[in-house]
Amino acid sequence: MSYKAVSKIGDIGSGVIEEQFNRSLSKVLENIEDPATEATNTRKITLGITFKPTKDRGLAEVEIKCSEALAPVKSDKVSVLIDRDVSGELIIKTKEPETQLILDIVEGERHVQ
Repeated sequence: MSYKAVSKIGDIGSGVIEEQFNRSLSKVLENIEDPATEATNTRKITLGITFKPTKDRGLAEVEIKCSEALAPVKSDKVSVLIDRDVSGELIIKTKEPETQLILDIVEGERHVQ
């Protein structure tokens, strides 16, 4: 087995660092573009390189880990009505869209499904 001197970060693991970074960068860019996240939240990529040498210090195992901190998806809030159905079971009801209410009233019907 032959070894070559490392002269740049991309030489470690035959480019695995670049691959991991590019994967994390894609996730960050997708998160920035996602309208369900806050546009101005900070995103972060962390690249970790850990060296674990052998007892004789002649070799080292190198662990490469790239992770990202993304903006969380914004929460949504809705109101629900707590009620009982005809058999007395507790249920929740959501507000019907206004257009559905108008159609039901025009047709002379009003029912909750």
